[in-house]
Amino acid sequence: MVYIEATSSEKFEELFNKYKSQKVIIFVSSMTSPECKKILPSFKASASSHKEIAHIQVDIIHCFESKILSGNINHVPLFLFFKRSKQIDSLIGVNTNNFSKKVITFAKQK
Repeated sequence: MVYIEATSSEKFEELFNKYKSQKVIIFVSSMTSPECKKILPSFKASASSHKEIAHIQVDIIHCFESKILSGNINHVPLFLFFKRSKQIDSLIGVNTNNFSKKVITFAKQK
């Protein structure tokens, strides 16, 4: 799997449902946030390195319309880690070292 950008709430839900039986990292971002722009290359690199994990980016605007994420979003950048459609972890912020560590730990989980 690779990096995928969901351009609407419908597309996000379609992608999430497609990969929900697997591991998924959701990157909730804002196109106006400098912090989100800063961490995006790390998110894309993670997608290239961890092809067993679906990496889905969705703009915060679409999250409010999504039944899957409604009510869970208070900050950006936000990373949500799902395994078999259940959220098991999250990370707020742009610390690339923390993000990399979380992804490695997540990738090792069975």
